[in-house]
Order: sequence, then structure tokens, then C-alpha cells
Amino acid sequence: MKVSFAKDTTQSDNGTQPVEVVGGVPATLQPVAPPAPAQIAFDDESAAGWDQIQIPGLFITQKVGKLAEVHDPGDVIHKAGDLTLRLHRPDNEKKGVKGTPPLEIIVLGLPTNDSYSEKVEGGFGGRFFRSKEEVIAAGGVLDYATAKATGKPQFESVATALVLVRKPDDVKDDSSFSEEIDGVKYALCLWRMKGGSYTSGAKPLRTAKTIGILKGKDKKWSDVKWSLTTTLKDYSTGNSAWVPVIKPNVETSPTTREAATALLAALSGK
Repeated sequence: MKVSFAKDTTQSDNGTQPVEVVGGVPATLQPVAPPAPAQIAFDDESAAGWDQIQIPGLFITQKVGKLAEVHDPGDVIHKAGDLTLRLHRPDNEKKGVKGTPPLEIIVLGLPTNDSYSEKVEGGFGGRFFRSKEEVIAAGGVLDYATAKATGKPQFESVATALVLVRKPDDVKDDSSFSEEIDGVKYALCLWRMKGGSYTSGAKPLRTAKTIGILKGKDKKWSDVKWSLTTTLKDYSTGNSAWVPVIKPNVETSPTTREAATALLAALSGK
């Protein structure tokens, strides 16, 4: 093949097809310039969807697990990535510890479609499935007795609530409390309840929505504020765990309900 260092047109090795040569490299092997990137319009109106944001979690510290390395059992923790902030410490009569006042929360939503988490020591890790069918297909079971009898992994129902947590008076750092309603600062959190938290947290909330104070089409989750603390519960298996104690507190103001509706709309991209 004839190659020159100036733009030239010559023949291919078989002498049949002309080949353009530029700077000693056939044009067919020249790098192709990438297309110009699409123009990005920056503004202050674009709302991100659920799959594009990160919402901190609300957790109850147990006797074992990563949170127990930093916080005391029973503490209610705000967790954003690797950063944790204690929001509440319960009374502990056995240790003579006086706790902080109960938290005040507003539930924004609690879907009825549960997920399923593999039960592991410490509560973190394990497999996670979206349906009972996926659990069974993976060789798991949904109750303790069957798991104990068969040796199969046990999976627990997980209910996920979206909640606003009022900034406690004793928490000085307000950087985690980005929502302000009626002059009060709140933190937006996802509260995933399983095990004892499912029984003592999700079930009372769902009961209130189905046959209790929030029953009826005209009622919304955000109509009520709840108080939240924790207590140590003993089980017949000999185990114990810290579980939530949640009670309806007061009705919310019209401003709070409007803010809750607007926040849900923003998160839905509406």
C-alpha cells in the first residue's frame, strides 16, 4: 500500500478500492470525533424523582449491630449514609437512666405492599425481596417455627413509612432538619419496620388508618401527629428487642397538611 504523509488517494492492497490516506493513516482508521453533547439546561425548577434522591433512615438501636457500636440500645437514630445522629433516648429503669422526651412524628405515607428481609444478627445485611413468591423461590420461609424446624432462612415482613420527625429541643445540629412547617423544623426519613418494630409500629399505624382515628376517605396520614419512644420487649423464645411505642398525639394544623401534600407531590414529580 502506498502511504504518504500528505493527503492522498491511493489503491488498496488488492488494487481495486481507492483508499484515502491522511498523515500516513488510512481514513478508515482515523478516530471519529464524538457527537457534540446534548445541551443541558440548568434551572431552579427541576424536581428529582424517587430514584434520584437519597432519604435518610430512622432506626432503633438494638443490642448488637453497627449502630450499637456508637449508640445505646433503644436509641432512635437518624442515619444518612455513614453519618448518624441520636434523636431520642428512652427511659431505662434498670440502669436508672432518664430518657429524653418522646419524638414527635408525622406519617406521610405507609403503603400496604410489604417487602421481605432475611433475618440476620444485628439487623443489617441479608437478602431482600419484594414479594412472598420471591422468598419461597429462594428457599426461604416466613415464620420462626418453620425456620427452626427446617433450618431454612427466615424472612421478615418489612413495612416502609415516610415520616417527618420534629427536631428535638436537645439536638443542637439542625442541618438534618430541612423541612420547616409552622416555624418548626422537621427531618424527612424512611422508617423501615420489621420484627418487633413491625408489630409495635406498622400494625398500630395501619389499625388507625383502617378502623381507628384515621378511618375514612376524608382522612389522611398527615392529619395526626404521633409520639414515639421505645421499650425493651421480652419474647417467649428468651430473646428481647427494643420496639417502638407509638401513640396518637394531636391533630395537625391545616398548614401542616398542606405542606405534607405539597411535599408528597414534589417527591412524585408532580
